[in-house]
Amino acid sequence: MHSSRCDVLVIGGGPAGAACALVAARLGLATVLVDARDGSTDAADEGRAVALLAGTRDRLIDLALWELLAPAAQPLERVRVQNAATGHEHLYRAHDLGRTALFHGIAYADLRHRLAAGLAEESAVEHRRKRRLVALQLEAGWRHATLDDGSEIHARLVIGADGRRSAVREAVGLSARRTDYPQSALIFAVEGDGLETNTVLERMTAEGPISVLPLGERRFAVTWVDGTGATQRRRHASSGALLEELAGALDVGSLAGLRLATPLTAQRLGLTHADRYVAPRLVLMGDAAHGAHPVHAQGFNMAIGDVHELATLWRVEGRRYAGAETLARYQRNRRLANAARLGLTDVVNRLFGEATAPWAFLHGTVTNAVVEHEALPAPPPEAPHARARR
Repeated sequence: MHSSRCDVLVIGGGPAGAACALVAARLGLATVLVDARDGSTDAADEGRAVALLAGTRDRLIDLALWELLAPAAQPLERVRVQNAATGHEHLYRAHDLGRTALFHGIAYADLRHRLAAGLAEESAVEHRRKRRLVALQLEAGWRHATLDDGSEIHARLVIGADGRRSAVREAVGLSARRTDYPQSALIFAVEGDGLETNTVLERMTAEGPISVLPLGERRFAVTWVDGTGATQRRRHASSGALLEELAGALDVGSLAGLRLATPLTAQRLGLTHADRYVAPRLVLMGDAAHGAHPVHAQGFNMAIGDVHELATLWRVEGRRYAGAETLARYQRNRRLANAARLGLTDVVNRLFGEATAPWAFLHGTVTNAVVEHEALPAPPPEAPHARARR
């Protein structure tokens, strides 16, 4: 039976876990990354994309990860937020804020591939693919992990980055609260003409948001949130019927210049939040700690916040990187920030379907609060006589 030791054991080889393993290794920590996948891209990845917020890009630069992702990231200068019920919209522009871009769009498959390329060049990371955690114990100040091939790893610190159904979280008995929504997201990409190429679109409808994220080369990622029945109906519709319905939902007339570029994926929606992010010699991060509704591109952006917090603490604490005080500071700083973000996202979701004046006020207030978290200014109040398009 193979047994080994390391400083940091990361369970979960998705983008969050890969980023964390790279950062740990570059800070001089002997790191093992356990990845349930074999490195290939599956169909569910093809239509997914991430809108990297300006603050996330700043953190990636500080973590020396931006140079890996930048070649595949499309800079986006504008964000158009629309209220389908009232016809109002607000346009955020990068030059008004002294930035060259507000977001960077990157396909999820490109994100995975570029982080995997970084891992392949990092000798301080041992990347174990097609392996899963089956047991995790605390022994004499070490975490003892057993994998499904019978191998054992003793780590000074375990990082659970293994998603909403986290085996790490389950193994150590950290509880999590889940809120299920009666909605699903239809996720896919389109190519061609008919949509703005440098503008993120967030269209708020009574059923849920529709997000359009440009990815460059006339390619766009679409996340369409609606009731589960409507989502499944669209999933089985012809591509022509789907795009015709999308054009109506976006109020753009025609999308005849577009074609479907990826398979369609449907995802049931909900929020998951761990009551605690830490245990002795163990940390949760990313979706293992906080799984977000896909409003305003929260998930990966929040995960990079987690990685950046850990890196900041590790730089300060040095060899005390796995100590109780270090982990307590991570718990305090990140859970508070993520709880606020998840709370705002939840309120936005629950406000869909209302059409009253109080809804308009609250919707604007919450949307502004989410956007302002990344240092964007609040839009002006929508007076009754305001023009529908500015």
